[in-house]
Amino acid sequence: MTKLMKKISVPLISLIFLLNMSSAGMADTTVSAEVSFIFNTLIFVLCGFLVFFMACGFALFESGMV
Repeated sequence: MTKLMKKISVPLISLIFLLNMSSAGMADTTVSAEVSFIFNTLIFVLCGFLVFFMACGFALFESGMV
Protein backbone atom coordinates (compact mmCIF):
# COMPACT_ATOMS: atom_id res chain seq x y z
CA MET A 1 0.00 0.00 0.00
CA THR A 2 2.86 2.40 0.72
CA LYS A 3 4.37 1.83 -2.73
CA LEU A 4 1.03 2.69 -4.28
CA MET A 5 0.78 5.85 -2.17
CA LYS A 6 4.28 6.90 -3.26
CA LYS A 7 3.42 6.30 -6.91
CA ILE A 8 0.25 8.36 -6.64
CA SER A 9 1.36 11.11 -4.27
CA VAL A 10 4.44 12.37 -6.13
CA PRO A 11 2.68 13.05 -9.47
CA LEU A 12 -0.35 14.46 -7.68
CA ILE A 13 1.72 16.89 -5.61
CA SER A 14 3.71 17.87 -8.70
CA LEU A 15 0.52 18.51 -10.65
CA ILE A 16 -0.95 20.66 -7.89
CA PHE A 17 2.30 22.62 -7.64
CA LEU A 18 2.50 23.21 -11.41
CA LEU A 19 -1.14 24.28 -11.64
CA ASN A 20 -0.63 26.72 -8.79
CA MET A 21 2.48 28.19 -10.41
CA SER A 22 0.88 28.59 -13.82
CA SER A 23 -2.05 30.62 -12.49
CA ALA A 24 0.25 32.96 -10.56
CA GLY A 25 2.35 33.75 -13.63
CA MET A 26 -0.48 34.76 -15.93
CA ALA A 27 -0.01 38.19 -17.49
CA ASP A 28 -2.74 40.77 -17.89
CA THR A 29 -2.47 41.36 -21.62
CA THR A 30 -5.03 41.92 -24.30
CA VAL A 31 -4.89 40.72 -27.88
CA SER A 32 -6.62 42.50 -30.71
CA ALA A 33 -9.54 40.82 -32.45
CA GLU A 34 -7.54 40.64 -35.68
CA VAL A 35 -4.66 38.73 -34.07
CA SER A 36 -7.01 36.35 -32.27
CA PHE A 37 -8.89 35.67 -35.53
CA ILE A 38 -5.63 34.86 -37.34
CA PHE A 39 -4.41 32.63 -34.53
CA ASN A 40 -7.74 30.79 -34.25
CA THR A 41 -7.84 30.26 -38.02
CA LEU A 42 -4.28 28.93 -38.01
CA ILE A 43 -5.01 26.49 -35.20
CA PHE A 44 -8.23 25.39 -36.93
CA VAL A 45 -6.39 24.68 -40.21
CA LEU A 46 -3.55 22.82 -38.48
CA CYS A 47 -6.00 20.65 -36.55
CA GLY A 48 -7.90 20.01 -39.78
CA PHE A 49 -4.72 18.74 -41.43
CA LEU A 50 -4.05 16.49 -38.46
CA VAL A 51 -7.56 15.02 -38.58
CA PHE A 52 -7.30 14.53 -42.35
CA PHE A 53 -4.04 12.59 -42.10
CA MET A 54 -5.32 10.67 -39.10
CA ALA A 55 -8.32 9.52 -41.17
CA CYS A 56 -6.01 8.55 -44.05
CA GLY A 57 -3.82 6.57 -41.66
CA PHE A 58 -6.83 4.81 -40.20
CA ALA A 59 -8.03 3.92 -43.72
CA LEU A 60 -4.60 2.44 -44.52
CA PHE A 61 -4.68 0.53 -41.25
CA GLU A 62 -8.16 -0.86 -41.89
CA SER A 63 -7.28 -1.92 -45.43
CA GLY A 64 -4.28 -3.88 -44.13
CA MET A 65 -1.60 -1.84 -45.83
CA VAL A 66 0.19 -1.06 -42.58
